[in-house]
Amino acid sequence: MYEQHFGLTCRPFDLAPDPRFIFMTAQHARAVANMKFALLNRDSFVIITGEIGIGKTTILNTVLEELGPCCPNSACPSTRRKKSYCWTPCGPSS
Repeated sequence: MYEQHFGLTCRPFDLAPDPRFIFMTAQHARAVANMKFALLNRDSFVIITGEIGIGKTTILNTVLEELGPCCPNSACPSTRRKKSYCWTPCGPSS
């Protein structure tokens, strides 16, 4: 309904986080940079915490989209969470 009224080409307020609509605050930019650095340098793990709706999943989706096929990933079912992500570290293997 509002797509046609405002001349939008897609739904910006969907339930699934979409990295195209991230509002990149300084904290979000730092989290994206830290995740990219960790993945590209084959670090063991990165933890991003925050309140519900703060953008943690959108940050992850942004990083994965920016890195592209250099970091193959897949969603892994978990008994404690609805969705968790697994990926192969990026860059040359040591």
